[in-house]
Amino acid sequence: MTYDPGWEADVNGRLQPIRADAIGQMVIAPDCRGACEVSLRYTGGAARVAARGLSAAAMLLAAVMAYRNHRRSGARHLDLPRVVA
Repeated sequence: MTYDPGWEADVNGRLQPIRADAIGQMVIAPDCRGACEVSLRYTGGAARVAARGLSAAAMLLAAVMAYRNHRRSGARHLDLPRVVA
């Protein structure tokens, strides 16, 4: 599997470090004897956290701007187009 810093590996319930090999594949040193249970989980790393934070900030800014625009226009209600059947 291709290495990405957003991956985490648990080996028998213990978090193990993951690194990339020379061709970009994921390498996990299980550090166990006998049968091992390896679980991989993609967390997205710091990039995912930053993207979620920026998205939330953009949505909040859009809501604030829409509210301010609505208040400045003096509208008492939202005029929606009427559908005539």
